[in-house]
Amino acid sequence: MTLTRLSALLHNYFDFQSIALAVVGWGASVFLTAVHFRALPLPAGVEPEGSLAVITSAWAYVGPIPLALLGAGYYVTMLVLGGLWLETKRELLERGIFAITLSPIPGV
Repeated sequence: MTLTRLSALLHNYFDFQSIALAVVGWGASVFLTAVHFRALPLPAGVEPEGSLAVITSAWAYVGPIPLALLGAGYYVTMLVLGGLWLETKRELLERGIFAITLSPIPGV
C-alpha cells in the first residue's frame, strides 16, 4: 500500500467519522429538545431531579431558546456544509465550518 493510498483511506475515514458524530449530536439534540417541550412545564409540586433539573435550570436557555434546539440547528448546519464540502472541496466552505465551530453563542 502506497503512502498516497493510505492518506486517502485515512482522509475518508475522518470524513465518515465527522459525519457520524454530527448525526449522533443532532439526534441527541433533537431528543433533548423533544423532552424539553414535552415535559415542561412540570406539574405543581414536582421537584425536578436529574436531567429534568438540568433542562429546567437557567443555564439551559439562551434567552427563550433551549440550548438543545440551538445544538440541533448547529448539527444540521454542519451536516449540510460538510456534505457540500465533500462534493466541492471548496476552501471557503472549510473556512466557514471552522469559523462556525469556533464562534461563541451570543449571550452565553
